[in-house]
Amino acid sequence: MEMTKEFAELIGIMYGDGCLSSRHNKNVVYISGHKHLDFDYHNKTTRNLFLNVFGKNTTIKERKDENTLFIKFSDKSIFDNFRTIGMPVGKKENKLSIPSKIKDNPYLTCYFLRGLADTDGCVVFSKQHKKYRY
Repeated sequence: MEMTKEFAELIGIMYGDGCLSSRHNKNVVYISGHKHLDFDYHNKTTRNLFLNVFGKNTTIKERKDENTLFIKFSDKSIFDNFRTIGMPVGKKENKLSIPSKIKDNPYLTCYFLRGLADTDGCVVFSKQHKKYRY
């Protein structure tokens, strides 16, 4: 599959809030977020990216007992595309690396980082404290 800016951004989103799962011969693509804080983003951005990149219309569902929303579907072709770029099945911890097609292209890197920062990024401001020696 061609690496486009939309696909690079979607990979960033998957690296941040997504995962791949394979059970009982079902290959599942899953993205989760906060029910209130992330709804607009996933409803507008994530859903549109899946539609534009893969032609896949997705729906957002909510967990009633938690403040969680999720997009979940089974699609072998989409699952395989994420596997091909190196996304692991199951836990992602210490298993992710930026695909070379993205890392070697500053234009695509910006879109990848946009997706990653939108889902897992934060900015912290801190004042520099003077040190007083006694």
